[in-house]
Amino acid sequence: MGKYSSSVRQAQGPKKTTEPHAIWRGIGFVFFLLAPILGYFGALTLIQLNKVNGWYRIPSGLYNTEGVEMLGKLGQDPLLFVKALLTVILAFLFFALMQFVSFMLYGMFGPKRYGPLDVPPVAIRNKKKSR
Repeated sequence: MGKYSSSVRQAQGPKKTTEPHAIWRGIGFVFFLLAPILGYFGALTLIQLNKVNGWYRIPSGLYNTEGVEMLGKLGQDPLLFVKALLTVILAFLFFALMQFVSFMLYGMFGPKRYGPLDVPPVAIRNKKKSR
């Protein structure tokens, strides 16, 4: 028997995983699917409200004048590029907002930072030394 080994085996606790819980992965997947849908309907709403209130004049370069043949009837929409651009922007904003909410929920209900056997880091304040 060596100096640093023991014949007594200690019980192994549950293994710590670095992956998040499956529920959190599912919530992230729902956010990933929900953000573009909310972005599209938000873009449609903003375009309608812009027509009524006249908040912003849409640049003429964003109008679809020639049409996109691959998309068929959908490709003939003159506001196709405006809708696509607004959808992408709003999808990123909605996804960021939902991730922020997710981070807050994870912080409130997630696992503790330190386990029962962990010691928090020591706060050391070094004094400046003149040389």
